[in-house]
Amino acid sequence: MAKIFLLMVDTKQYDIRAICRAYFEIAKERYSVALLAKLLVFIVGILSLFPIIYEYSRLITFFLVITSEFLSYLSDKNKVIAETLLRKLDAQDSFGWSISNAEISDIIVNCPSKSEKLNFKDTYFASKEGVGTKRALENVQESAWWSKHLAKRMGHFYLIGTVLFVVIWLGVVFVGIKTIHNTNNLSALLNILVLALMLLFSLSLLRSMDSYYKFSNAAEKIEKTIQQLLGTEDIHEYDAIKIMFEYQLVRNSAPLLPSWLWKSMRDNLNETWQQYRTAK
Repeated sequence: MAKIFLLMVDTKQYDIRAICRAYFEIAKERYSVALLAKLLVFIVGILSLFPIIYEYSRLITFFLVITSEFLSYLSDKNKVIAETLLRKLDAQDSFGWSISNAEISDIIVNCPSKSEKLNFKDTYFASKEGVGTKRALENVQESAWWSKHLAKRMGHFYLIGTVLFVVIWLGVVFVGIKTIHNTNNLSALLNILVLALMLLFSLSLLRSMDSYYKFSNAAEKIEKTIQQLLGTEDIHEYDAIKIMFEYQLVRNSAPLLPSWLWKSMRDNLNETWQQYRTAK
């Protein structure tokens, strides 16, 4: 059956990199909705302090928690597929290692409906080298350079968000203790503050901030290592393959980079990269 399918479908008409991007987009969307569900748990927790939805609050919370965990699972699953496909595409662009028709047929059959199936050629890497060791190193260096800046910016956002969260939380505690004397009101405030702390850890603000900074630092280290290798005359293919897989492992374990962040920094990074390469 697979052989018949391969004969019937011209796999060259499909843009595999677009399908890869679609998997990443779906993973990001599901992760975002999972975070939204966690935020709604916090809101329901606050509303449960009032008699309006108290009777249904536990059922709603249970449903939101299950939804959040399920969407997180689906997001991780799509991220694994996207990362696996991205590794194959990067190896193809760098070393010319072709993706077999059998693999492409599976990708096409299972591809997200939102992906652009029609072929659209785009220059993904800026390297002008032919396939081989040097192109592989330049490709990884470029990708690591982008990851360094994107992950660092995202880490900054999480840092600012965490600091603001803690400052507001402490401010509410201080003002509440000073101004609220009614026992019932003070008890309600304490419940809200506890829920807020639970939200802080539920959204993984601290862990995400740390993960983005670690990703940025690891990418920067790899970028500098490649710069040193490119400065030598004798570059072995083994070194290029090793550092490519090292970067892919780092990228695979890192959190997703939001599309809005990439779009907002894309033009500036592209322009800066061209100047950086010209200056090398």
